[in-house]
Amino acid sequence: MTRLHHFACLLASLLFMPFARGAVYKVNASMSAAAIQSKINRCVVGDTVVFAPGTYNLASNGSNSNGEALHLAAGVTYTGPRSGAPARLVGTGRYPLMYFSGTRVTIEYLVFDNGPLFLENRVTNATIDNNVFENIDCGSTASQTSGIFVAGGVNNSDISYNKFQNLGQTCNSKYQDSQGAAGIAFFGFHNLTITHNSFNTVYEGIDITISNSDEYDGAGGHINYNVFTGVHRIAIEILGTNTNPSGLEVAYNHYSDALLPWAYTFGFSLTAGQNMIVHDNVITGNNNKPGYVPYGVEIAGNNTHAYNNIVEGYWEWGFAIGNATNMSIKNNYICGPAMAAHSPNQTPVLGNAKGFVAYETNPQPGTVVSGNITSATLTCGSRETKSQNSR
Repeated sequence: MTRLHHFACLLASLLFMPFARGAVYKVNASMSAAAIQSKINRCVVGDTVVFAPGTYNLASNGSNSNGEALHLAAGVTYTGPRSGAPARLVGTGRYPLMYFSGTRVTIEYLVFDNGPLFLENRVTNATIDNNVFENIDCGSTASQTSGIFVAGGVNNSDISYNKFQNLGQTCNSKYQDSQGAAGIAFFGFHNLTITHNSFNTVYEGIDITISNSDEYDGAGGHINYNVFTGVHRIAIEILGTNTNPSGLEVAYNHYSDALLPWAYTFGFSLTAGQNMIVHDNVITGNNNKPGYVPYGVEIAGNNTHAYNNIVEGYWEWGFAIGNATNMSIKNNYICGPAMAAHSPNQTPVLGNAKGFVAYETNPQPGTVVSGNITSATLTCGSRETKSQNSR
């Protein structure tokens, strides 16, 4: 064999050789948090940490900046069992079970019990899928009382197919209007998808605040196909500026059965940004106390469009329009006896009036309300013919 032939064969073997996969580090419930952390510290990009089934009692670590039990390495996948008995990470409350800051992380198939997941400092390419977050009580600090808390923004990331349950046990029974005890709470995002998550017995579902230039711009967001059952305060709350978020889509979500409905129980409160699209959502307040719960959808944001949504039940207001320009509320189905008692037609009413569609303040230029179908009946009939939410 000539040297040239030998070189060609070697080159071909290298080209078709499968890429080497990263190392796999296995941990189990008999290990201490320090022993698990030691394995995590050995990880490099492409490695995987596999949590065996069992209950991991992970106390707060005082040497970590946020008291987190485990400080994650970047570029690593952290995974539990995909079926059968779970890997249940049990915290001591008020401190994160896991903390991550950096680029590229995957967290999947784990149960977070009595402790949140904390992401910080412009996390990029995070995938948080198929986890359970439960049994986290409310408190004064959102980072301590949310299932997933993001500080400093998250970019090009996905949060999908997770379950959030029994969050905010104390504040779920209190008459209060404050943020906290959310399934997902964060400050700033860019290119973020939140889809196919379920929220059951929580104070808030998704809580987004975009408030300053140090955080991401809020563009490229999709909050779709999530299910909210048993929410005490608000399923989706968005606070921001006149320009952030930008272009957010909120679609195909389903809200029902408020948990102990009260005067500050809303369906959605989407009150900031620009170019937001809100469509094909179902917001059902059939178990609300008649004449007691205010908004199905509180909505603002310049150039925001809401269409083909169903808002039904005992809401005092169907759509409450905030201080924004060039909005359109078109072709929605809005029904409920409390709304009809105040505004028996679809004509907007000035100033704090109640009804199917109303303004919280004086209407701003360019706002259009048209084509909405309203009714005094409790439900809007067959949802399948009016919304694609059953996908």
